[in-house]
Amino acid sequence: MDMTQSELGRCIGQSSQQVARWEKGQSVIPGPADRLLRAIFLLKTMDPEEREEFLSLLQNIEEMDERPPQRLDFCFAEDEWKDAA
Repeated sequence: MDMTQSELGRCIGQSSQQVARWEKGQSVIPGPADRLLRAIFLLKTMDPEEREEFLSLLQNIEEMDERPPQRLDFCFAEDEWKDAA
């Protein structure tokens, strides 16, 4: 992907040494890191318009995390869970 081990490590929160171990097959890439690597590769291969759309989607997801959590209330009645609201 035309990135150094250090650059890639910084992108995904790992050390350059860990990236090197993955490249050498000395350790298994954990699931979340694997998904991030695949997303980075996908971004590198997208045309600019697709990339902008994808990054906008990620920004929208991040903004959802900033909203206060919504309270959900349920009650158990008649052998099933029901919305208490």
